[in-house]
Amino acid sequence: MLLCGRAVPNKHKANDIVELVQENFDLKITQGSISKIISKYNEEDNTLDRARSGRPKVQSEKQELNMIRAVEQDRTLNATKVSKDPILNPCGLTARNITSDLNAYGLFDSTAITEEINQDAKEERLAFALNSF
Repeated sequence: MLLCGRAVPNKHKANDIVELVQENFDLKITQGSISKIISKYNEEDNTLDRARSGRPKVQSEKQELNMIRAVEQDRTLNATKVSKDPILNPCGLTARNITSDLNAYGLFDSTAITEEINQDAKEERLAFALNSF
């Protein structure tokens, strides 16, 4: 284990390490913090973060970024459309999960962004509405 560029044997006590850190850095570190780091190092031979509990992400970061880029380029895409697209959603995420992913990137899913209705469809709808009275 290296600390401040010097090898620190495991037999050093926490207060010796605190002094060593304070000599080289302007940090206020407690002996308790050092003790926890040392015990973690002794248990696992590293000081990396441990795995977190909870369900892991289904979609890779690359797949998520592809989906985000597609939605940024075509704002008529909403979570429902993305969830049904096998290219943008190869993992089969639900529309709710996609909505939260979009929100995390500042893109707010909205079904209010509509596609243009062609003229024939408009005329059919108008005729239907007029005939129903």
